[in-house]
Amino acid sequence: MPTSPFDSFEDEPNLFPLTSPLSYLTKQIDNPAARPKPEAMKKSSHFLVLMLAALSASLTAAEASQLLSPVTEDSDLSGATGIESQSVLPFGTTLTPDSVVAEDLATSDRAWIKVIRNTKNGVQPIVGLVIEGSALDAPLLTDETGTAEWSNCAPRTTFRAQIKLKNTHLTVAEDSEPYRFSFQVNCGTSVTLTANEDSPFGQALSIWTLAESARRKLNSTVGLDYWTRNLTFIWPENGGDYYSFGTVHISRGDHWDVVLHEMGHAIYDMGKIGAFGGGQHKIDECYSPALALSEGWASYFAAWAAIDLADPDARFEFMVPRRAPIRIENVPADVCKGPTNEWRVTAFLWDLIDTHVDGEDTTTEGFQKLWQALRGSRSASIGAATQKFKASFLPQEDLNRVWEQNFLTSPLQFDSDVLILAPNHF
Repeated sequence: MPTSPFDSFEDEPNLFPLTSPLSYLTKQIDNPAARPKPEAMKKSSHFLVLMLAALSASLTAAEASQLLSPVTEDSDLSGATGIESQSVLPFGTTLTPDSVVAEDLATSDRAWIKVIRNTKNGVQPIVGLVIEGSALDAPLLTDETGTAEWSNCAPRTTFRAQIKLKNTHLTVAEDSEPYRFSFQVNCGTSVTLTANEDSPFGQALSIWTLAESARRKLNSTVGLDYWTRNLTFIWPENGGDYYSFGTVHISRGDHWDVVLHEMGHAIYDMGKIGAFGGGQHKIDECYSPALALSEGWASYFAAWAAIDLADPDARFEFMVPRRAPIRIENVPADVCKGPTNEWRVTAFLWDLIDTHVDGEDTTTEGFQKLWQALRGSRSASIGAATQKFKASFLPQEDLNRVWEQNFLTSPLQFDSDVLILAPNHF
């Protein structure tokens, strides 16, 4: 048994061929079976040893950056004890609808299939589900009402339909296998499958709906050419909520803001928006500039995806239970001041795109402009990101005004390409 972090390489002499460290590590990241569990990586030095070995074999900075797909530590987000994580579901990847109701139609040569979820805000249609079955000439897709039509079917024809929570861009899975559910469809009937808000079926559909809605919004706003791999949402995750190696881990599918925050990390990563900072963090404290930017941007993405831009009290409902609701139009005074606090980074970015005028904030720049300014930049801080905004689309005086209102520090000063903060910034 190894007694030090380096002994494992002695036990496995072919584990890390130093002639091709990039190829080896890429295989480790691309192969889920070979990839260390994120919780294990947090507690052991295996991943660090791999990276140090790679660096010792003269990996370039560009190569290393390709491999450092982050592990975010978001225990404060859902609360260490604020949410009871669910145990592994007993049915594996097969989901059971909470209700299935079939009704006869006036016509006998078609069938309607509808999937909905009951929530406290009303009935939510489940959009973008792919329905497959042996009697279908081609898969069906649920529309904006959660409905798909099987047309020109032979009267009294019956088939077994199946829906997987997977498409080209997204998967909701227990581990590596997507969740699925099946049901019987008779030609000449309307079949409605209903999910309760917090049931297993409802939580899985909630994750799907949140992610698919955000994907569609991104597609219509900035396109999806950066989205080059299928993004998997693992649920239920008993280790908390986090993003790791291209995979989103979710403990509660019905907590919309937490799901979208973690998805925000994935989009931030795929779009190469900025750097990731490691380590634990609390939303009302200050820490490294990179960590504040990555966490703040993830929450900003969640807000953009789900909150009305004109909301005078924009806030998150479930995020950080000890401080909930998290208001981003009105950040509490006791929150750490300055650009190394994620809550204030979120509020700053939100004020650049929202349409509600508050205080000195009169800017209404769109998500698209901020995205175009930051995409591919891997900005190291919100200050560096703000330089990109100034260079791309927003005058310094406007940035200064919004900066001062949210960070409660002196306005930014720019000297060529170097960002200088006023002396009393700290």
